[in-house]
Amino acid sequence: MVAVDIDCFDQWWTWLFPGMAIASLVIAFKFIGDSLRDLLDPRMR
Repeated sequence: MVAVDIDCFDQWWTWLFPGMAIASLVIAFKFIGDSLRDLLDPRMR
């Protein structure tokens, strides 16, 4: 099973684009959460 996975490192696009999509979603949700907290939390003002 490990030998099959080693071949995937030669094909960088199989892991790069999904990884970038996941990282982009995490960063987007972080910024959305921070913005919602700033808008809705009265103690921050």
